[in-house]
Amino acid sequence: MQNTLKNLGLKSSYSTDENATEAEQELAEKLKEVKEAVDKSLANIQTINDKLTQNSDSISVVSSTVDSVISVVSGLSVSEAADISTPIKTKIEPITTKEEHIGYLFPTLLILVIMFISILLASSQLINEKTTFAYFRNFITPTSGFSFFIANFFSNWIVALFEVFIIIGFSAFLFKENYFSTAFFSLLVLAIGSVVFILLGMIIGYMFRTSETANLAAISISSIMLFFSNTILPLETLPVYIKSVVIFNPFVVIESMLKKVILYNSNLGDQGWNFMILVGYVMLFGLIAYLASEATKRRI
Repeated sequence: MQNTLKNLGLKSSYSTDENATEAEQELAEKLKEVKEAVDKSLANIQTINDKLTQNSDSISVVSSTVDSVISVVSGLSVSEAADISTPIKTKIEPITTKEEHIGYLFPTLLILVIMFISILLASSQLINEKTTFAYFRNFITPTSGFSFFIANFFSNWIVALFEVFIIIGFSAFLFKENYFSTAFFSLLVLAIGSVVFILLGMIIGYMFRTSETANLAAISISSIMLFFSNTILPLETLPVYIKSVVIFNPFVVIESMLKKVILYNSNLGDQGWNFMILVGYVMLFGLIAYLASEATKRRI
């Protein structure tokens, strides 16, 4: 088509002089229009030719790719059913080492031990004291009841702190983690946390009269606080109205603070809200425990 249009022999331009007839002028105009149409057709043909060349190159690339795939597939020899059902083999590698995994679990385990020891120890000690004759003799002495209350508290607190020192020292040598770099803030968080749990255990000890019921209440309360924490079930999966209450769980608050201190070298200044919650628990549980101790005297 391109060659046919070029072989028409049309001139580049057509013009007439003043002596040309009307028919010659009309013919010149028609030839001029034909020349313009031929030039436009030649331009369109060239564009089509370029597009066809590009498509031909793309088709050649696709053809070569398909041929290579066919050759690869033809060379496969599948003889096992397992290769057909699972043609792609996967291998899962953890992104953290075993030591790092233990390091993340260590704050939770530490708070778990401190919680059970503090609550059970405080409640058991008060129950044992109330079942002896020494409790009545202490009651009739001129010493104030607040002194006995503080003495019971500090005796339990010293035992809890001793347990904390043992666990931190043992874990530092066992896991080879440098927990001593954050020892001050860790011990401060654990000290305040043990105060909360000891006061809660003292409340249980003052409220119940037998060791069986006191131990059952202590284990039940500890289990409830453990269940509604990130240890058993992520808090994000709980309903919003339950999560808004569970975030104030003493176990959750202390665990969050200890993780930030041990894992991210945070200080108490960065955790002002959680620290104020713990202080509020200390004041609330301390008041309830003291009132419970005074109410226990009236039942003697």
